[in-house]
Amino acid sequence: MIQAFRVTKRYDAHGIALRDVSLHVPKGEFCFLTGPSGAGKTTLLRAMVGQVPKLKGRVMVDGRDVRGRQPASIGWVPQLETVDWDFPATVREVVLMGRWARA
Repeated sequence: MIQAFRVTKRYDAHGIALRDVSLHVPKGEFCFLTGPSGAGKTTLLRAMVGQVPKLKGRVMVDGRDVRGRQPASIGWVPQLETVDWDFPATVREVVLMGRWARA
């Protein structure tokens, strides 16, 4: 289960990425985020894995606050615009990188 309570994130140079966002995704459910560039989608996903410093509000995964740490029940591999095709990693190894919190 993922819960967010009145989440707000302001970036000094870019203004507010999230303003008073609340959501509830029950265990076993699927959801998706859609919206224009700059709407805060990536910031919200980063908040769900504990990678947003100075976040106002609370994000909980499986009943635990994720502030400052990646929850063990979420694996996340961020999208990158550039790819180093010479990087020696298999698809399996890249997927496992999203599970580093369990190591």
